[in-house]
Amino acid sequence: MIDEDTVAWLCDHAPARVNITLYGSSREPYQRICGHADGYERAMNAIRMLKDAGIPVVINASMIPENACDLESIIETGKSLGINTRVATYMFPPM
Repeated sequence: MIDEDTVAWLCDHAPARVNITLYGSSREPYQRICGHADGYERAMNAIRMLKDAGIPVVINASMIPENACDLESIIETGKSLGINTRVATYMFPPM
């Protein structure tokens, strides 16, 4: 949902940070979980635009059984971009 206009608005109304949830590290988990494969590219584009604009970004990784295998890749994505990644497991069923 974040586009160039949103980033411009956020630059004028500086937030402390923007949290963006990644549901996976590729198109496949987005298709499986959200029903929209392009969600991955859209989320990554938003993260890059915000970062390039100097707006603090945090990646949230909400872990569920359908994306647990992507955890390491999501964390690596954050590391490669120099962005902190938070992992939330509250939606993951107890083992």
